[in-house]
Amino acid sequence: MAKVQGSPEALNQMAAQIKRVIQQETQAAQALQTAYRSAGSEWNDSKYQQLGGVISQAVSAIKAPISELEAAVQKIKKMEQDLRAYLDN
Repeated sequence: MAKVQGSPEALNQMAAQIKRVIQQETQAAQALQTAYRSAGSEWNDSKYQQLGGVISQAVSAIKAPISELEAAVQKIKKMEQDLRAYLDN
């Protein structure tokens, strides 16, 4: 029988790191939106509207990988559970 080497803790740390990245991306998107709205209190012309389009694209780009990252977290957590169950036997 092949010897299995694995660390459930390492898998848990990987999932936690991905969760931190998700949180950072979400915060960055929110900060951009907040800064844009704040600028709008003193500036509201066609260039401000143009900036809104750019900010919207940037926010979409920042948020785009989040669903894939969340799926990766779920897969890693499942692997961690399976490894724990295997090592407990």
